[in-house]
Amino acid sequence: MTTSLRDVLVGLPVYVPIRFVYQSLFNRDAILRRKARRQFYSSFLQPGDLVFDVGANLGNYAEALCAVGATVVAIEPDPRNVKVLKRRLQSDHVHIEPCALGRSQGTADLHIASDRVDISTLSSRWVETQKADWQGTVRVPVRTLDAIAKEYGIPKYVKVDAEGYDAEVLRGMSSFRPEIVSFEFLPEDMDIARECIQLFPECAFNYVIEQRSRFELNRWVSGEEILPALLDLPKTVLYGDVFTMSPKQAVG
Repeated sequence: MTTSLRDVLVGLPVYVPIRFVYQSLFNRDAILRRKARRQFYSSFLQPGDLVFDVGANLGNYAEALCAVGATVVAIEPDPRNVKVLKRRLQSDHVHIEPCALGRSQGTADLHIASDRVDISTLSSRWVETQKADWQGTVRVPVRTLDAIAKEYGIPKYVKVDAEGYDAEVLRGMSSFRPEIVSFEFLPEDMDIARECIQLFPECAFNYVIEQRSRFELNRWVSGEEILPALLDLPKTVLYGDVFTMSPKQAVG
């Protein structure tokens, strides 16, 4: 389905069935990825669980989280994506927060690329390392995970995909600890992942590669063990997500 056609249909009752028919004919991998994503989330989430989707982008992960019965707070700073989310995620179980997250509240400049809606960021360093047609910035509000939790409650799971700003997002979480947290890693630049891992010294870790929607390790490991495992990944791996939870929960 072309982007222009998707933009016209998204939010309409016919969007999901048309998408399914189109992908059945031309992109069955997308259907399989959605199914795998739902199965993965259902392995550690129950209906009614509260989830914060930080960096919701166009709502692919929020859609899967809703499909397993979670209540989702979809947090997205890019105004272009917020428009799509409001049309796509029309549910009483979804709350859309049009803002960025950081270690403190205020405002900040969001860097936007004209050719991509999936890499908008508050990180100037990210802009320097990611190839895109960066067109400038837009001023956006910045909140903290603490503030979001005060408004909506303590989540079971916090998913962070903040395009190089993950550590700053997690530093805004000082008043609570969810059972599960995930954040993005890029093998080509492990400094941010290393910072995030160090924020959870008491926790156990596992990871997911790209869109495989499965844990790659057969056991949860310590922070000292997870970094070598990530650094040893093949060069063909472009990105993934590190998951962390308490050792007790990981064993259970």
